[in-house]
Amino acid sequence: MTFAGKLLVFLIMVMSVTFMAFSVMVYSTHQNWKDLVEGDDSGNLGLIAQQKQLQDQVRELDLEKEGLLSTAEQEARAFQNQIGQLETRLQDLTGQRSRLQEKIDELDQEKRQATAQSDSMRTELNERREEAKLLRKELLEVQRARSSHFDELVRLRDEVNMFRGELDRLKSRRDQLVNQVNKLQDVLAYLGETEHSIENRQAYGAPRVEGRILDLDPQEKLVEISLGSDDGILSGHQLEVYRMGNDPRYLGRIEIVRPYPDRAVAKVVPGTMKGPFERNDYVSTKLR
Repeated sequence: MTFAGKLLVFLIMVMSVTFMAFSVMVYSTHQNWKDLVEGDDSGNLGLIAQQKQLQDQVRELDLEKEGLLSTAEQEARAFQNQIGQLETRLQDLTGQRSRLQEKIDELDQEKRQATAQSDSMRTELNERREEAKLLRKELLEVQRARSSHFDELVRLRDEVNMFRGELDRLKSRRDQLVNQVNKLQDVLAYLGETEHSIENRQAYGAPRVEGRILDLDPQEKLVEISLGSDDGILSGHQLEVYRMGNDPRYLGRIEIVRPYPDRAVAKVVPGTMKGPFERNDYVSTKLR
């Protein structure tokens, strides 16, 4: 047998095995289409029964669908009503928001106005404080000036009262001197003296008398002595001033400017002062 024959035999055998296997597979997969459609005695439902069940299920699903659609429509209408209510509420809230925004704008405007007014009032308050400080300072100055003026007024009143007292004393002294002059004139008339003879006696000098310094005024260079007209001292008389004791010395000369009965006021003769005068220094019309 040739190679080609052998090959052909092999192919025939392979093809035989293949067809046999295909036949076995077809037989194993063979079904009874009648039982499949109408069902069998073992309780398996056929395609017709299954179709009927499916149609029943479809009808049930349709009914359920209609119920769901009705429920959905009701819910949709409810949702639509809720949406309408919410839209209405939204419009109300939008209106309220607009009104609140207007109120906020008004409050902001009032706040700005209040802030500006507060700044203005603060500025005015600072100005009033400065004015109060100035007025307080001026008031203190016025009070000080018033106090000073009051003190000055009190001092002037005291001086006026003192001068009035001195004036009354001088008036009383004048009246006493007038009485004394009248009495002296009567005495002079009784003794036969005249004003001419008194002037001659004043020109020739004072009688020899001694006294002491009672008081002095270094600035005015005036002294008050214990001698007066009762001692023969008259205006224009000059007296010597000296000091006794451990340090005796000559101090100068004074001239009577205003005599009184028991005392006299004198001034220092220029160019004669040899040292400062003191109280209780001696004065004399003539040195011993």
